[in-house]
Amino acid sequence: MILADLENNIKSCTLCNLNSKKVIAKGNAKSNILLCGMAPAKTELKVGKPFVGSAGKFLDLLLAEAGLTLKDLYVTNILKCYLKPGNTIKAKHADLCSRYLIKQIDTINPKIIVAMGKDTVATIFKIYNIDSGDTLTSMAGKFFKHDNLTILPTYHPQYLARFGGVNSQYYTQAIAHFKLAKQIAKGDTNEKRTSTIC
Repeated sequence: MILADLENNIKSCTLCNLNSKKVIAKGNAKSNILLCGMAPAKTELKVGKPFVGSAGKFLDLLLAEAGLTLKDLYVTNILKCYLKPGNTIKAKHADLCSRYLIKQIDTINPKIIVAMGKDTVATIFKIYNIDSGDTLTSMAGKFFKHDNLTILPTYHPQYLARFGGVNSQYYTQAIAHFKLAKQIAKGDTNEKRTSTIC
């Protein structure tokens, strides 16, 4: 599928009751790294791009520390619609929107997906039938394989920003995770941290 056609399909989607303006993606559609969060926030809805608010600013800091820019990444969320404050992400929302994420992945064809946050990891693992009951802390920084695709769980930048920022105990770990993604994207297949092959 051509990416422009896919984005038009997403923009016209009415599958669920959220039905807000769609926030689809930003970055390089030819990248080997796909960065995925869970849902856009209010600032993202206003601008029309993911990770441009407070979480985005902290993500930019992490990426800069890892030597990455938007030229190296395709950035998206599982949910394309805005979730109003007080609402919780329901399984049906993630399941419905996952079809678009799958098409994005198939179209971009990245070498690695960096899944940010426990809900994102759980949803992507469900897509690829990866069974893991582990905590995010125990999975973060490990490689999980599905065919030729590598999935790398890490912490969501909003979580890091909220709990310590640059002083968070996970801050340097998150930077290391992005550096690992950069290595895989460049063809370094020495994936010693592989945990699951499915």
